[in-house]
Amino acid sequence: MYIMGENPAMSDPDLNHARHALTSLDHLIVQDIFMTETAWYADVVLPATAWPEKTGTVTNTDRMVQMGRRALTPPGDAKPDLWIIQELARRMGLAWNYPGEECGVAAVYEEMRQAMAGP
Repeated sequence: MYIMGENPAMSDPDLNHARHALTSLDHLIVQDIFMTETAWYADVVLPATAWPEKTGTVTNTDRMVQMGRRALTPPGDAKPDLWIIQELARRMGLAWNYPGEECGVAAVYEEMRQAMAGP
């Protein structure tokens, strides 16, 4: 299982069930900005950047898209989510190479915009 930016070991309504499920996994990868309770169950933790350390968009539950621009340099080995995802894809032999600044955020946004356009 790959968990990105979520903490089910603390946010799930049934914590015992969630924690048991996490310990039952064959392999758990967590991508987050710090060692969450869920990250402690992980076999691999990928250091992600926080909101002010990356450029990109976030879509909330009301489907509102919010744009953020990098304002800070990421600390240590932290990398933007899109960089991590593209690097994993590349290492699996996939050609997920989005060109452009900030790991190709604009190219990904354009691809998503076209895919979500109505008929």
